[in-house]
Parts: sequence; structure tokens; C-alpha cells
Amino acid sequence: MAEAVATSAAESLVSKIVEYLIAPIGRQFGYVLCYKCYVKDLEDEVEKLESARERVQSSVEEAKNNGKPIHTDVQNWLNSVEKEADEAKGLLKDGKCAKNACFREWIPNPMVRHPIGRKVKKMTPVIQQLHDESTKPIYQKVYHEDTPIGIVTATTSATRPVDKKEDALDSRAPITEDVIKAMADDNIRVIGVYGPGGVGKSKLLVDVERRVKQEKLFDVIAVANVSRNPDLKRIQGEIAYALGLKLTNDEPARGRADRLCKRLESDPKKKILIILDNLWKKLELKEVGIPCGDDNKVRGCKLLLTSRYRDVLRTDMSTDREIRLNELEHGEARRLFERTVEDRVNDPDLKPLVDGVVQNCGGLPLLILSVAKRLKQGDMAEWRNASTNIKLSDAKSIVELNYNDLEDDRIRSLFLVSAIDSGKIIMRCSLGYCIGLGLYKKFKTIEDARDMLIMDLHSLQDSSLLLDSDDMEEIHMHDIFVDAANSIASTQWKALVGREDFGFKEWSKDELRKCTTISFPWVNIDELPEKLDCPNLRMLLLCESNPSLKIPESFFESMEKLQVLDMTGLSFTSLPSSIEFLKNLKSLYLDYCHLEDVTILGKLKGLQFLSFHGSTINRLPKEIGGLIELRFLDLTGCTWLKIIEPGVLASLVNLEELYMEDSFDHWEAEDKAPQNNASLAELKKMKKLSTLYISIPHSAYIPRDLPFEKLNKHKIQIGDVWDWSGEYKESKNLKLKLDTGNLLLEACVSKCLRGTQDLHLDGLQDGIDSIHDLCVEGFQDLKHLHVQNSPSFQYVICSTENVQCTAFTRLESPFLENLDNLEKICRGSLAQESFNKLNIVKVHKCGEIKWLFPLSMKRIMSQLEEIEISRCHLMQQIVANARADEDGDEIDDDTKVKSCNLRRLSLQNLPKMTSFRKTQDHSVDFFDGQQIIKLQNLEAITIEGCQLIRGIFDLEGLTTNGEVGILPRLRELTLSDLPSLGHISNKNPQRTLCFQSLRTLKVQNCENLRFLFSSSMAKALGQIKEIEIARCKPMEEIIDVQEEELEEAANTDILEFPLLTSLSLKELPNLGTFSYGKYRIQCPSLRRSTISGCPKMTTFSSFEEKQQWMTADLGSQQVFGHINSSLSSPIFFNEKVHFPSLEELELSSMCELKRIWPDQLHGRSFRKLASLTVGLCENLSHVFPLNSIDRLQNLNEIEVVGCPSLEALFEPVSLSSEKRQKTLVLSALKKLKLLNLPRLRDILKSDGKVTMAFPCLMEVNVRHCHSLPYLFSSATAITLDKLAVLDVSCCNDLRGVIAMEEGKGNTIETLKFRHLSTLKLGDLEKLISFRSASCASGGLHPLFDEKLAFPKLEELHIKGVQQEELWNDKILVASFCCLKILEVKQRPNLINVIPSFMWKRLLHCVESLIVEKCSRPRYLIIMSMAESAGQLQYLDLGGCGEMEYIVAREEEKPEEAANRIVIPQLVTLYLHDMPKLKSFCQGKHISEWPSLKEFTIEDCKAVEVILGDASCRKLEDNVSTQQPLSLIEKVEFPSMESMKISHMDNVETIWLGELASNTFTKLKTLVVEYCEKLSTIFSSHTYLTRFQNLEKITVTNCGSLEVVFHVQEVIFSEAHCTSTFQLRELVLTRLPKMKHVWSELPQGGLTFGCLRSMEVVECESLKSLFPNSVAKSMTQLEQLLVRDCGVEEIIVEEDEVGMNVGDLFFPRLTDLRLLELSELRSFYRNSHTSTWPPLKQLRMRHCGKMRPFSFTCEFQSYQGTPTDENQLALVSFEKVPSLVLAL
Repeated sequence: MAEAVATSAAESLVSKIVEYLIAPIGRQFGYVLCYKCYVKDLEDEVEKLESARERVQSSVEEAKNNGKPIHTDVQNWLNSVEKEADEAKGLLKDGKCAKNACFREWIPNPMVRHPIGRKVKKMTPVIQQLHDESTKPIYQKVYHEDTPIGIVTATTSATRPVDKKEDALDSRAPITEDVIKAMADDNIRVIGVYGPGGVGKSKLLVDVERRVKQEKLFDVIAVANVSRNPDLKRIQGEIAYALGLKLTNDEPARGRADRLCKRLESDPKKKILIILDNLWKKLELKEVGIPCGDDNKVRGCKLLLTSRYRDVLRTDMSTDREIRLNELEHGEARRLFERTVEDRVNDPDLKPLVDGVVQNCGGLPLLILSVAKRLKQGDMAEWRNASTNIKLSDAKSIVELNYNDLEDDRIRSLFLVSAIDSGKIIMRCSLGYCIGLGLYKKFKTIEDARDMLIMDLHSLQDSSLLLDSDDMEEIHMHDIFVDAANSIASTQWKALVGREDFGFKEWSKDELRKCTTISFPWVNIDELPEKLDCPNLRMLLLCESNPSLKIPESFFESMEKLQVLDMTGLSFTSLPSSIEFLKNLKSLYLDYCHLEDVTILGKLKGLQFLSFHGSTINRLPKEIGGLIELRFLDLTGCTWLKIIEPGVLASLVNLEELYMEDSFDHWEAEDKAPQNNASLAELKKMKKLSTLYISIPHSAYIPRDLPFEKLNKHKIQIGDVWDWSGEYKESKNLKLKLDTGNLLLEACVSKCLRGTQDLHLDGLQDGIDSIHDLCVEGFQDLKHLHVQNSPSFQYVICSTENVQCTAFTRLESPFLENLDNLEKICRGSLAQESFNKLNIVKVHKCGEIKWLFPLSMKRIMSQLEEIEISRCHLMQQIVANARADEDGDEIDDDTKVKSCNLRRLSLQNLPKMTSFRKTQDHSVDFFDGQQIIKLQNLEAITIEGCQLIRGIFDLEGLTTNGEVGILPRLRELTLSDLPSLGHISNKNPQRTLCFQSLRTLKVQNCENLRFLFSSSMAKALGQIKEIEIARCKPMEEIIDVQEEELEEAANTDILEFPLLTSLSLKELPNLGTFSYGKYRIQCPSLRRSTISGCPKMTTFSSFEEKQQWMTADLGSQQVFGHINSSLSSPIFFNEKVHFPSLEELELSSMCELKRIWPDQLHGRSFRKLASLTVGLCENLSHVFPLNSIDRLQNLNEIEVVGCPSLEALFEPVSLSSEKRQKTLVLSALKKLKLLNLPRLRDILKSDGKVTMAFPCLMEVNVRHCHSLPYLFSSATAITLDKLAVLDVSCCNDLRGVIAMEEGKGNTIETLKFRHLSTLKLGDLEKLISFRSASCASGGLHPLFDEKLAFPKLEELHIKGVQQEELWNDKILVASFCCLKILEVKQRPNLINVIPSFMWKRLLHCVESLIVEKCSRPRYLIIMSMAESAGQLQYLDLGGCGEMEYIVAREEEKPEEAANRIVIPQLVTLYLHDMPKLKSFCQGKHISEWPSLKEFTIEDCKAVEVILGDASCRKLEDNVSTQQPLSLIEKVEFPSMESMKISHMDNVETIWLGELASNTFTKLKTLVVEYCEKLSTIFSSHTYLTRFQNLEKITVTNCGSLEVVFHVQEVIFSEAHCTSTFQLRELVLTRLPKMKHVWSELPQGGLTFGCLRSMEVVECESLKSLFPNSVAKSMTQLEQLLVRDCGVEEIIVEEDEVGMNVGDLFFPRLTDLRLLELSELRSFYRNSHTSTWPPLKQLRMRHCGKMRPFSFTCEFQSYQGTPTDENQLALVSFEKVPSLVLAL
């Protein structure tokens, strides 16, 4: 025994010696001996990582070029890769010296190899891990989308400026507050504001929108202007744009509405506000896409509307509250008038007239401003006229008055043109209108005319006839002026303006003959007259969003004088032939049209303006070149335009402006022969060209002498890295891709550089080290510079020694991105004029730069307003000190600079960044005291991912004078991912204001930060509105009371944040409390608070100092650790916390939370609480104190989730006898959600004498509450008068939803749930019945009895309950009579789904019926019941093991009688997993299915004839009864669109006998799968003719199928006409016995010319794909995939049918893939040539028998390099740029 022990000990000792001594020694030797192996491994891993990095970086750059923000994880990974790869490369480089040997070169030098080998060994797994991470899905899509403008985030700010206090109207403030309050009221869904035109409704909405965004009242805000003639697509587009939803113009309005509705309903938790301005009549919300009910009442969001008419709001739009906006009272109206006319009001002669003028304006702000602006420069006569007898309250009068005051007839005409175009001025359109009408004919150039047009528009704005606008490209007229202006136009111009209900039919022939202008601005015209007799017509505007509207051929015959024609939004195969009569036409707009042939436009020889803006047009024909008078051509957004015929552009010699933005870019080289497309050389013929927007993907196509330098306005893109996104502020924009410097040598480019104002450069690899050197003459006009991906550049400016350089004198904003070798902004000496206008600097991923500016350039630094630096891994400071500036860069600078204009500072992912400027005192904070004093204009600071920053502000010793304070304008502070950050400010100077304007503070991922700020600093945060702290692991408290502040705290015990509205504390594992000590926390404006992931937080504010609290807490844990007493538990919101305005509260993942509130709430705290969410609080036993229920009368939503200790919602306490007799009411509660609460037994735990009432409760959701026996008592149930939705599931012990008190079960009155519309009961194994007494006996009872009434129930979902019956036979007549959806699942005991006493009330209203896994019923209904199923639209039956028929025959009816079965509204029929189902109906019958669109049958193996009468089948020619079974027989399906047949092993044929003429004529999709006995799909030509509209066929896994299209013994004669099968997509997969796709087709009888995509996979018996007759008909085929088949040739020649040399097959093929075809020998065995110009992808793999020469002959037109892994050199093809090859 001892010997064994000794042996064991020895072995253990040896093992330890090996482990601790020998193994480490072996590792050390391994670093030397295995050195080469380690190095090779690292080299391989680095190479793989570099490849992954290049792939990810390419995706990142592509996303950035498209303006997409990049995921932070991806950026961090790239940073890590860059760092680790550089370090690995350095190691490998050092390793070269390890080759040095010792002992006369005999052995390697271990002193060299060992340290390197050791580092290499440890580095390899690091590199490997980075490479493995790159395979994650996030690196496939590296970006995320920009936040849409309507999504309110923490950073959202109001986009509109706030009115100055002196400019605000006092009477509007309470109206705004009323609107805000109404929106906050959950009982109000629709708010309407009404009042007369011009009273300021639109202005009020602007103010409300700004307030809502500032205060974050909603998560989503969308605004749309409806206008008098609502354009649904425009309204949908405005709302969708706010939501970030992309809608396309070619979608129908209904489809857009459906998508918009789904988007708005996608997240029920989001609070959505939709603002619709300017309603004139009822707007159908459903047509727009806004969720609503049948009464047009909005659902799921808030609606804010304005209209002139209260009836529109109240009657048509179902507003819950209308608010009138009254005219201004005289005093306020006068003050508004006086502010506008300014000093003129003090003129003694004019002062007496003021009251009269104001009185006549009728209190309308719009008219007051209009009159005041005019009178500001008016003389005495104008003032007297305005104050006497003219009724200026009439809008027409004011318009006429201002109109007549216009000095120039041209401006008057411009005003009328604007009004006729619905009061909207779009510059590019209005310019063409006015020039076409001859208003600006005295101006020689379009540019001069445009300048004058802008001046005229300003004149109209000054006259208050147009609304002010910062964007002159689009200006609007107030709608009350539009009507008045149109009235003037109708008088002076005989203008006719159509409305939705008033148009051509209402106008007399005389009116039409006299009119000079007709306008139909988006009014939904249904049809146009065949011919319009308007001989005097000069302008016709026909703007519609109706692509089906057709213009008759003779429509324009009597319009010879027409000068301007706008046909926006229409669709033309070819333009009407009568358009050639328009010989005087000068301007033609075909914007957003679908155009196929525009050849006829070449006959309009006088045309000067032509616009195809946003249209679908493929080709610009040569006839357009005949428009030699054309001055303006707009092709913007014509993304489909691929061909401009050669010579067209060269012929347009008078063209002044050419717009090709986001349009044609398929330029051909000038010397190419023959030419098929336009070349850039044609532009040289345009001697008058002054404006050019153009994209040139390849610089090689640029002729040397293009006249770019003569352009006055241009957007030119050269290179394939650019797109048209981004903001263009300047008139001269140039984007260049510089693969080499050669492009800069081109004269046209170098000259263009001199005058460019906005310049983008990409890709200069070598040759020039200074950006300024790119332009020899200097960038004289450059304002914005963006340089990216150019490792050549080391400096922006590099001047020679002792020579001052003057550069970038007008530059405002440089953006330097991905310049790997950039070292400095400036090197050398600069003149003071340099960078004189600089105000924004952005630097991103510039690897060598260490600081932004040297100290010598402090003047430039002082004028900057915004700095943004990111991912510069060597950047250390913003400003370098003199010592760091080694090269002694100098600038003739101003030494008197004392302050900076810097407003925004953003620093992201700068691992070496330490401070703003390095100082002598070696401060550890980013800003030292002197810098803080100079940065008084800072408004926003963002610092993220800067690992070395230890503090932000050094306030030590700082003092300020008066009320200026420290950083007085700082509004936003964001600190993220700062692992070394230990404090935000090191010390707060006494009696000094700090950050007094701070509004938003966000801190996250700061793993060394113990607290946020001191109490004295917190007191200065009087303007703070939002605090968000997350993932700061060591943080113990938010506010730290420091020792020097204790004395002050003793005197002042209140800490108030008066404006704080949002507080969020998340993932703070060590947070104990918000503040220790004696401070009372008051947040009077706090509305939202979220506290989550703070497991140690038990109270929001502690009474004791921190050390005392921790000691006391430790002692209490020791003494009371095993006692669960609520009396000793700390209270989270104690009396020190004052939150009177809190509306939303969320508490989650707080393990130590035991009590939320005390027994009595203090003061007014929590009185406004509306929403409470509590989740994952393990020790919480209850939520509310019952004694404080009176304080919670605004509570409308409660959600409690995942609290395993919760026993009751309300705390069990003893109440006084008075309170016991009184019902406790939660009067506002609407939603109650209780999920995953395993110990919950009661809503209220009491002695049974306390009753709770929920009179407004509308929705209840209870799940996984396994201890809950009942949900509500009968006394409480009586109060649930508004309950609409009840969902109870997975509660194991639930015996009844309603508990009947003992002794009252037989006398209780009927419980009536008057508004319950949805009832869901699921997986309730012990449920006895819906209402049960507490001592109910066992056994199975009906679920619903006569003591329950559900008069409005629309949805009933029952799953997993055990009753044999749903209803008893005494059920009340008024119950279940409105049921629309009935779903019954997993009811093993259920005998009958719809008993005889229920079928009449159910079937007449049920629209959807789902029955699954109910094993006992043998049928669903009987035939007499089927006649009543008139509303049934959806029927789903599955898993009913005993069901043989769905509709059974009555036993008393004779079998000979045939029943007629019609279910008229049934749209969808889904039958699955029914093993005994034989047929839909039993016995003889005739069935009709007029509305059935979707039919699916799966795994019903006993079916004989599912939709037909098997007993009526007539067998001909003594065919055996064992003939193939038919799935569908003798039934018509006129509406069927989709059919799926799956897992039907017994089916041998689908169709049998002749099909009726209208059977399957609308079928579009057919799916057949897993039908093992099926031999063919279509076996007759007659069948095929019935399926001509079939668009997609999918057949898969049918083991016996031999042919898809099999036409037998058909003699095709003249009686048979050629028919085209509409099939577009054919998918055939895993059909092992299929020999033919097409077999025995009659010649010329059937074609497949619409087929676009075909896929054939794993069909081993298939030898060929197409008969040549079929192949010739496939003119639309674009994609062909054949894989793993036995195919020997793709096209096979039929007997007597050959192909001529000129025949084409597949002329539109773009994608051809032939993969794993071991038997393939030829594409087509005969000699034949076919051209495939569109082919972009050709893939061949493992086609070993393919003859090498066959593709040489057959694919000679293919201009790329095909890939074949077996024979790589089969053929050689010419390369074309558009070709994409997949290897």
C-alpha cells in the first residue's frame, strides 16, 4: 500500500516537473528551432487578413461614396486590423535579420531568432482571430441607413428656427399649448385646427412640430400638405420620405398605400404623429395608406389636421377635438403691423391711419403682413386708400391691389403663371413656361433670363404675393392667393383651371375657343376629349399621376398657337400624331413619363425647351438632332437612357443648358467605328453651352479640347467612383478620379480647376505630394474641397523655404479622407490671406497626421466653427505646441487672437489623442483652463473612441466674471468608448457657472468613470433636458457629493433639474443610487425615465452618505439576509424624489429592487404617470401600493414581464372598513400586459372584500402566469365595459377567466362584454370554462354559456383547451353574431366545430375559418349550412385526422339528388395533413368557386377528387376504373391565381376531361412538389390554352414525372391560331425521370415568347432542353441556369424543322450558367451564329465533353472571357466594360 502511494507521489512529482520545468524549456527552444514554420504561418495569416481587409474596405468606401454611415463594429475592426497587421509586418521585417548565423555560419543565431520567434508565435492567433471575425454577417453589409427626417431620436432637433420673443404672437401660445395637451391625451386620436384662410394655421403647425421634436413627444413625425386638389402619390411620398420608406413612381397608388400602411403599423410601440395641412374636403386615409377603420378614423397613431372648414374636420375626418384659430384681436394685429412697417408707424401723418388699415385686414396675419410690407414704402395716397373703403379682408381685393401695384407686366404675367400651376413655382419649369410664352425674349441667354426671373420672384415675395423661401428652386403661393390669382387669370387671360369635379365637359365650346391657358394640376382626369378646339390656346398644363390616361391621336389638331405644353406623369407608347401640328411650340415638358418612342418630336422645329426629367426613356433618336433651335435639354434622372444616337448632340448647336444628372453615361470613344452611341466630342459643337451636368465614367473618352472652362455652371463627374448624392451648394462642381496625374494634364480639366467652387478628388497614387500643386494657377474660387483615397498627398499646402505662399483664399470647408501619407495641413510659410474663409475642417482616416494645426496658425484655428476628426491613428492634439512643430511652419498670423469661434467639435476613434493642445503643466484633461476660456462659443462636443483621454475639462483655478460662466453655450456633450476617462471635470470652482446651457448629456462605455458630476456642478445644469448614461461599469453614483460640498449640502438640501425631460440609466452594474446624502432630487419636467440593467440599485436617492449607506447595507444583509419582509426593504422612490410630471417609467433588470413606492405617495409625484413597464426584477413581490391608487388616475398602460417573485400587482395591505366598501378605480387604465410571472396569483391580493374597477381597460394580455387561477372577479368583470382585446395563454393553473364568487354562481346577472372584439384563449390545460365558480366541480363544460354575452366579438381564437363543446345550446342570441374570424386549434375533445344551433349566426358573418388538429370531427358543416357561408373568404383545415368531407350530405336526403354548392366570397382554400379526406363535398353535387384565388393542398393522400364530384365521373371507352386519379374535375375557377399541390403521392394526373372555357384563365402561379406518381403536368393542347396567363411554374421532387408540356395527337389546322404562353419563369428541380420539358408540340401552334428565366437542376434523364421551334420563340429569355443534368445539347433540332443562318435565339440573354453538365457536347449541333449583346455573365463549370470550337462559333459576339475550369483557353473574347464575369 505504502509502495503504491509512493509510486503515485513520484509520478505526480515527475508530471509537475515536466509541466513546470521541461515544457517551458521546450517552448523556448521551439521559438528558435521552429522559427521558419512560425514565420511562414504568420505570413500566411497576414496575407489572408489583408485580403479580407481589402474586401471590407472596398465595401466601406462604396458605402461612403453613397453617403451611408458605417457600423461602428466594422470601423473598429478595420482599426484593429490596421494596427495588428502593421505590427505583424514589422515583426516579419525584423525577422530578416534573423538569418544571421553564428559559429562561422554553421548554425542560426539563437539570440536573434528567439525574441522574434516568440513574438511571431503569439501574434499569429491574434491575426487569425481578426480574419475569422471578418466572416461574420455584419461585414457583408457594412453600413446602416441614415435616420429619416421623421424619426425622432435623442439627437433630433427642430429644423425650423425659433421665433424671436418679440416676434411671437401672444394669442397663439395658448392655442399651441392646447394642441400639445390634446396630443398628450390618449383619449384623443385626431385633433383638428380650423379657421379662415390666412389666419396662421400652417404657421401654427410649424410651431407645434418644432415643440414636439424639441420635447421628443413622439417617436415618428410625418408632415404632408394636402391642398385643394390632393395628389395621393405626393402625399404618400411626403409621409414615406419622413419614415425613410422608399416608394417608386411606377407603383400604383393602392400598392403604395398598402406598403405605407404596413410601415406605419410595423411597430405598435412607436408613438407616431402625422400632420396633414390644408384639407379642403374629406381625405380617405385608407387610400393614402394611413391605418384607419371603416369610419375613416385613424388607428395606431395621432393625426393633426388643419382646414378652413370645421365640418371637414368633424364630419369627414372624425376629429376628437377641434380647436379654432381666431383672427387676431385689434391690439395684437396692430403690434404685428407696427413691427413690420417699423419706423413708418411713427410718422405723425400716417399714425392716425394705422387703426383703419389694421381694421380692414380683418385680423388675418397673412393679410396684415402683406399690406404692411407694401405700405412700408408706400406714399400717403396708398395709406389713405388702404384705410378707407377697400375691404382688404377679402383675399381677392388684397391680391388685386398688390397685383395692380406691380410695376412690370412681365412680373404680373409671372404671378398668373405661378397661380395657374397650382401656386407652385419650380424654377426649371417656370423658366421654360415664361420663356416659351415670350416673357423674357429680350434676354439673349437663358442664364440672363433666369437671373431676371429670380429678381421678379423676389419682387413678388416683397409684395407678399409669394411666400418667403430660402430655396429659390421651389417657391409657393399661399392657397388663398391662388384662387384669387386664378380669378384674375380667368378674366385677363381667359384661363381655365380644372378641378376634380370640373373640367372639359363643364366648359362650353365658346369658353374653350377663347381661352389662352388651360391647367389641370393633378386633379385625376379620367379621359380626354378626342379633339380640343382651342385655336387661341398658348399654354396647356396637363399634370397627372395616372399612367392609364390616354391622349387621343387628334387631340392637338386645333392648337396651332400653343407655345407651352406640360404633360407630366403620363405614359406613351408613342406620342399622339397630332403633336406635329404644334408649329409654335417653344417649351415641352414630358417629366416623369413612361416614353417608348419620341421620334415625332423631331418635327417640332421651333422647340427651345425640352425636358424628360425623371422619365423612363431608353433611346434618344436621331430625329431629336433636328431640333436646331433647342436651347434647354433636361435628361435628369433618366436612368434607363442607354442610347443617344450619334450626331444628335452635335446637331444641337444652339443648346445653352444640358442636364444629364443621374442619367446617360454610355459615352463612346471619338474614333470608334462604327459608332453606336454619342461621344463627348459632340459637345464641342455646342458653342453656346453654358451649363452642363454630366457623368463620364472613363477619362480615356475625354477629348483634349472640351470647352469646360467656358461653362458658367457645371456638375462634372469623371471616373466610376462617384454618384449624384450629396448636397450641391455651388454652381461649379467637379469630381475627378485621379488614377494617375495624366487627367490633370488635360487642358479642359486643368482650366476647369481654376474656376471650380466645389472639388472632389479620388485615387491619386503617386507623383504629387501637395493638393495645392494640382492647379498651377491656384484654386482661385474653390470653396469646398473633398480629397479621398489618395496616398500621394502629404500636405494640403507645401511652400518652399523663405517664400510665403498664398493659397485657398476662399476655401471654406476641406474634407480629407483616407489619405494614408498626409502629415500636415500646411508645410512652410503661408501668407495671411491663406485659409482666410476657412470655417469647417473634416479629417478622416489620415494615418500620418499628428495634429491639425501648429500653434503658429492660431488665427486660422480661431476662425474655425466646426472640426471633425476620425480614425487618424497618430493624431495626438488638435493644436501642436511650438516644440512639436519640428519643421517650424510659419504663417503671418495675428497675435492678438484671444478667443475662438469653434462651435462643434467631433473626435472619433483617435487612439493617440490626449488633449486639445499640449501645455507645459502636463494636464491630464483634454481641455485646460486657458483653452476653456477661449472656447466660449462651443455648442457641441463629441468624443468617442479615444483611449488615452483621462479627463475632459480642467477647471482648477478657473474664475469668470458676472454671468458669463464656463462654456456658456455648450448644449450637447457626448462621451463614448473612453476606457481611461476618470472624470468629466477635475474640480468645480466655487461660485462659478459651469455648462449652464447644457441640454443633452450622453455618456457610454466609459469603464473608468465612477460618477458623472459633483453636486455643485449639477446645480448649474438648469437647462439640461436629456441625460443618458449606459455601460459604465465602475459608476457607483450619478452625482457625487464631495467633502467641500457637505457644508453647503447641509444648508441647501434640494437638487433641482427644472427642464430635465428624459433620464436613461442603462447597464450600470455597480450603480447604487442616483445620489448619496441628504439632497432631495426634484425634476418637475421629467416625462420619461428608463432605468435598466442596474442590479445593485435599490433606491433612487439614499438618505445616508455613501459610506454610511454601504455600512448599513452590509449590516442589514447580515441580519436580515434570510428574512423577506417588505417593511425592511428599501424603497426605490422615497420621499426625497419629486417627479410630478413623469409620464413614462421603465424599470428592468434590477435584481435588488424590492419596493418601488412607499405605502403613501408624497406630494404630487407620479400623479401624471401614464405608462409603467417593469421587467426582470427578481425580488419584486408587488408593483403598486394599494393605498396610493388614487394618485395613479392617469395611468393608462401597465406592462410587467419576467418577475419571478411577483405575487400580486397591488400590494396586499389592510384597508379601513370605509375603503373596503369603496370600489378602487383605475379610471384611465387602457392596456394591461402580464407576461412570465410564475408566482402571480392575483391582480389584487386581499381578503376578498375589496373590489377593483377598470372602466377604460381596452386590452389585456396575460401569458405564462402559471399560478394564476382566475383573471378577474365577477365584480371587476362588470366594470370592463370598454374591453376590446383579451388574450390569455399558457397559464397552467387557470380554471376560468372570470371567477364567480361563492354562493352567487346561480343568481349572477349576465356578464356582457359590450366592446370585446378580439378574444384569444390558448394552451390553458385546466380551463373549466370562461366563467367558473371558485369551487366548480370537475368534468368538461362548454366554454361559453348563457350567462355570457359578446355582442361585438369579431375574432375568436381557441387553442389547446379540453372542452368537448365551445357553446351550450342556451347561448344568447345576441352573442357571436358579428364574428368574422374563428380559429380553433388543438382541441382533441371537440366533437363539433359549428353545432347546428350556431351555424346560422356564425356562417352569415364569418370571413376566416381555421380548424387545425381537432381529431374527432368527421366533417365541418353539412350542405344546408354551406348555403349560408356567403361571407367566408379564407378557409384553412389541417390535422383533422377523422375528417372525410368538409361539407357532408344530410342523412335524410336521397343520394340521387345533386346539391349545388356555392361559396361566393371564398378567396383562399388551404387543406393540409388530412389523411382521411376524400373530397370537399360528399355525394352528388355541383360546385362553383367564383372568387377562389389561392388553392393549396398538402399531404391529403386519400383524396379522390378534391374539387369535383367523383361519383359523376364518366368513363369513356371502357377505361378501367384504376385510371389515374384526378385532383380537380368538372369545376370552374374563373378567378384562380395561385395553386400549390404538395406531398400528394396518390395523384397521377392533375386535370381530367375537358376544362370549361373560363377555368384557370387567370392562374399565374403553379407549384407542384413531392407528387411521386405524377407523370406529366400538361397533357393536352386544350389544357395549355386554358393556362395562357400562367406566369410561373415550379415543379420539384416528382420522381415519376417524364415531361412537363406533353401535347398528344393534335392535328394543328387553320382552325387553331398561334397562341403565346405568358409564362415568365420556369423552375424544374430534382426530377430524375424527366426526359423532355417540351414534347410533341404542334408546329406554330404554341410559343413561349414571354419566358424570361428558366432553371433546370438535377434532372438526370434530361438529354436536351429546347426543341428548336421553342427556342426560336423565346425572344425575351434573360436568364438560363442548367446544373447537374444529363443534358447533351441545349437546343435539339426537330424533324423537318431547322434553323436558318439568320435565325436568332435568346437575343436578350444576360445570364447563362452551365454547371456540372458532364454529358454536354454542344449548345446546338448545327452551325449557327447568334448575337447576344446584353450578355453580362457567362459561367461554365465541369462541362468536360463540350467541343472547344463550338463556343468559338456560337458565341462570337460575346465580348468577355468565359470561364471553364476544365479548358480555360477554349476561346478568346474582346473585353467590354459592362461585362461582369463570375468565376
